[in-house]
Amino acid sequence: MEFSICTLVTRKGEYSEMLQSFLDAGFSENICEFLFVDNVSGNNYDAFEAVNLFLHQSKGKYVIICHQDILIDKD
Repeated sequence: MEFSICTLVTRKGEYSEMLQSFLDAGFSENICEFLFVDNVSGNNYDAFEAVNLFLHQSKGKYVIICHQDILIDKD
């Protein structure tokens, strides 16, 4: 696995758009794993807990921790 894309999610719609933008930009599921913490219904994890969880679960050579509102839509 090349990349682990990790996101703390509070809005499913924004996360879906982010995920699609990564896939459209070539971050396919062949080279990436997409990990998320679900905080939609409440604050289940704070940022520190989420990052710690991501770092323990990720299998990628590179770990990208990003906001759910990131869109890859430029060169």
